[in-house]
Amino acid sequence: MENLYQEIELQVARLLDYLMAAAGAEDPRQSGELHRQILQALDARMELLYGDADTEYIRASQVTVHVQDEAEGRVYSRLLPLTYRENSNGLVLRGENVSGEPSEIVFFSETAADKVSDITGQGEDHSPCKGHGLHE
Repeated sequence: MENLYQEIELQVARLLDYLMAAAGAEDPRQSGELHRQILQALDARMELLYGDADTEYIRASQVTVHVQDEAEGRVYSRLLPLTYRENSNGLVLRGENVSGEPSEIVFFSETAADKVSDITGQGEDHSPCKGHGLHE
């Protein structure tokens, strides 16, 4: 293959033409739903190709966001300048607010949220000593 990018573009165009016709996607809502399904199928297939590598930590300096507009059904993709960090405790998005100041959003996993609740005294009221504590 002389130009891999051109070959990819050609094959994707053919595949999209075929899928659009097969799905009968004639309006933006149907096209958007097909777009979403293609992205999900592509992600699932790529996961198989990557193999069973156990990733403990993911980090990136840019994030691609796919959103499907509720009114039109159209799928939009945006490459955002956000720092992304993920591990078993959750994920962190770091960027700038409208004033250009550093800003951070943290999403805790259920396990991490339970740990935070326990540390702050908000968790379940149970003894880690399994009944062998001093308060019996």
